[in-house]
Amino acid sequence: MYTTSFFATFLASLADIYLDLKFDLYGFFDKGINWEYIVIFIVIYPAANILILNFFPYKKNIIKQITYILLCTIITLCCEYLSLHTEVFYYNGWKLWYSALCYPVIYTILVLNLHFIRKLNKIQSQ
Repeated sequence: MYTTSFFATFLASLADIYLDLKFDLYGFFDKGINWEYIVIFIVIYPAANILILNFFPYKKNIIKQITYILLCTIITLCCEYLSLHTEVFYYNGWKLWYSALCYPVIYTILVLNLHFIRKLNKIQSQ
């Protein structure tokens, strides 16, 4: 879980560097680098990742797994929408439906990453 949380944080920072700082499509709080973002980066991203992966239905059928990812996407979109209206987050060319397309891909990558890390650990322990 920790390895995948670090991966999720790296992935988020990479996206934020390009989409926020380079292309100025969205941002947190005010334009540019903000100290408040560190709390989101260090606490929220890893915590959300651990929650999502901890409750993922690994041993269920693919329909339940897809449904879970879509439910997580909807919850995340609601949080993003709330953060837009509380001025924690702002759009500058980004749209909510872009996020709706990105989140299922991101969550699938995180699940696959955790699966890969677990396989590596199993191979290493043999």
